Amino acid sequence: MYQGKDFIVTSVFKSAVIIIGMFLLASFVVAEDDGKIAFLKFKYDGEKVTLLDSKLVDGTIKEKRKEFDPAELRYDILDKDKRTLMYDAIDNPLEKKFDFEDPENPGQMKAKVVQVPEAEFTIRINYTDEIGFIRFTKYGKNPQKGGMVLKIIGEIPIENLAEKNDE
Repeated sequence: MYQGKDFIVTSVFKSAVIIIGMFLLASFVVAEDDGKIAFLKFKYDGEKVTLLDSKLVDGTIKEKRKEFDPAELRYDILDKDKRTLMYDAIDNPLEKKFDFEDPENPGQMKAKVVQVPEAEFTIRINYTDEIGFIRFTKYGKNPQKGGMVLKIIGEIPIENLAEKNDE
């Protein structure tokens, strides 16, 4: 049974409205499900790491994994029983790299690394209520056996950030 051109146009329009509505609804549901990002600000003096400030914001970040370079600071996100949930590494905050134009060769870039006695840095992580601690490690010389050993330079409680940010 033929119902005419207006019926077909109306049906297509209604279908389009329903599909767009479903996409909008889905985007709101996903937005409500988004997690929290913790911004953790630290101070490092070459011997130990201390937490200066923390802030939670809505959202998620892509987790990344990379090889651990001995010159970097590794950090492990631990649960309340100190089991590793995830880990990553950052460039050594005490080494500041500066790029500049080579005065002897205009148009060519040079880089210089400067050591500073202390530095502040920020790490972003996906926050969950499972998190209890963040542990920082670096490689150091092993005085007894020679060679290198992984040394803990900070193990900081970061549990209950959600409660602290509500205050």
